[in-house]
Amino acid sequence: MFGLIIVNVDLNDFFTQLRTDLPDEVEVYLTNAQGDYLIHPDSKKTFGFDRGRRLRIQDDFAATADVLMGRSNNIVLETESRVAAFASVPVGPMAPERSVLLGLAMPTYLATQGITSFSERLALLVTGFSLLAVFASFILSRLLVHPLNQVVGGLNRFSKRLPIEALPTARNDEIGLLSRSFVAMANQIDGQIESLKLNEQNLHRILETATSGMVITSRGDRRILFMNTSARDRFALRGEHRTLHPLEDGLGSEETEKLYHELEQSGKLEYAEHRFHVSDREEFWALLSMLEIDYQGEAAVLASIVDISQRKAAEIELERYRNELEVLVGQRTEALVEAQRETLRNERLAAIGQLTGTVSHELRNPLGTIVSSFMLLRRLIHSDDPRVTTAMGRIDRNIARCNRIVQELLDYARIGELKLESTDLDRWLEDLLDEQELPGSIRMEQSLESAARISMDRHRLAQALINVVQNACQAMEDTYSGWPGDSSRENAYD
Repeated sequence: MFGLIIVNVDLNDFFTQLRTDLPDEVEVYLTNAQGDYLIHPDSKKTFGFDRGRRLRIQDDFAATADVLMGRSNNIVLETESRVAAFASVPVGPMAPERSVLLGLAMPTYLATQGITSFSERLALLVTGFSLLAVFASFILSRLLVHPLNQVVGGLNRFSKRLPIEALPTARNDEIGLLSRSFVAMANQIDGQIESLKLNEQNLHRILETATSGMVITSRGDRRILFMNTSARDRFALRGEHRTLHPLEDGLGSEETEKLYHELEQSGKLEYAEHRFHVSDREEFWALLSMLEIDYQGEAAVLASIVDISQRKAAEIELERYRNELEVLVGQRTEALVEAQRETLRNERLAAIGQLTGTVSHELRNPLGTIVSSFMLLRRLIHSDDPRVTTAMGRIDRNIARCNRIVQELLDYARIGELKLESTDLDRWLEDLLDEQELPGSIRMEQSLESAARISMDRHRLAQALINVVQNACQAMEDTYSGWPGDSSRENAYD
């Protein structure tokens, strides 16, 4: 089940009342959300949709389409003869999405007539207020400008470090408060300036009495602003009665330029070793530190120069001692190694000597038996056969040779310290060889022309040389004993 309720409202009286409340020159327009006229100056165009003919406002005022489409809430249109304004008005809270378009239009002269009247009244007001402002400014200038000038004058005198004249501090207004604040600030600044001056004096005393050289130079042209006694004494040229620039003269322009560049990059340099030159014959090592400071309102550089010449000399001396110690340690190490080698060699020689002594003693016993047996055979055998005589002589010589070998082994086992003597080698050999008795079949020729003089153990070298000669002679006799005739043997050994 459903029902339909139709409500018919007559708005003609409301629209008539709306038109009568406005001046005759003002035109009222009202449309629905689609632009159909509900009120129009020409009543024939209203409610055209009831008569089958739609008459819409966007056809007469094309710009109102933006308001109807919701792209704008209002719009003002102006032509040469009329001014019109249109706005979208919601129907009510029950249907906020529904609205009507309300518009007013009037002749241009009527719209500007109110503006002209308002402008005339506004001009009168401006003129009155201007006169009032001129009068007020004159009064204020008497009341405000003079004390303000006093404050400004006090500021100028304070900036020039001149005594401040009387200020309007007794006033109870803002100027008095400003004056009192300025006086308090000026007194505080004066106190801080005095404190800074005192600190600067103390700093000068500290720098002046410092044992290290303290130099302050300007940051731009690097001229000397301050140099303490230590720096003046260190860089003073006595004969010329002048003082060098510690950086420019002591280090050189190129090195100084490099230091200032590094200082500009890092802001400070700490304890770098440098060699300073005072003259061609005088130089010293020092630790250089540099710091950017503000000195008497000027950008400056504080340089500290600490003389480390004694420490540097001690380091050089220590380095020399270290090198000498390394050489000494090397020598002692080499001597120790040589001593170890000598110890090992002596140990081997001792072992060889012990073995040699044992072998020699063991050989002497059977050799003694051979000698006694040979002597017995020589007494028992009486033969004129030359072969027997030769054989007996060969046995005798080899027995003697074996005795010498045994004796040499024993002598080797008893090696002691050498007794070195400076000796003319050629003369010593000549005397030694002349004392040797050679077999008649052997002749020795000497050619001694070395002209050498050496240090040697004469006794041991003589014994060794005698053994060599005897062994050579015995070997030659044993080898050629069967040759016929002595002359052939002599020729063989010339």
